[in-house]
Amino acid sequence: MIVIPLTSDPCQVVTVTLDSVEYDLTVKWGELRQRWSLDILRRDDQASLVRGLALVLGVDILAARGLDIGQLYMVDESAQGAEATSADGDLGGRVKLFYFSPGES
Repeated sequence: MIVIPLTSDPCQVVTVTLDSVEYDLTVKWGELRQRWSLDILRRDDQASLVRGLALVLGVDILAARGLDIGQLYMVDESAQGAEATSADGDLGGRVKLFYFSPGES
C-alpha cells in the first residue's frame, strides 16, 4: 500500500512509481462540479490512461477502467464520510488517496 502525496493545491502533478512503473498523476479541483478529478499518464511511453476520473470515497476508482495497475481508493481518515473539498488541508490531510498493488487489498 502506498499513500499518494497530495495537497489541497487546486492543480497538482505528482510523479509516483507504482509496481515499478512511473506515472504522472494530475489532480485538479473543478469549481463547476465541486469535486477533484484525476488524470493518469504513464511516463515511459506518454500514454494517457485516464482523464477526468472523479475522485470519490470508498470505491476502487480504477475498477471500471480495465487497467492492470492495481487499485486506488480515497479514504476519509476522520470518519466523517464527506468527500474532499477545496478547503486547505482537506485533500492529503483528512482525505487521502491510497494505492494497492494487484492482489494486495
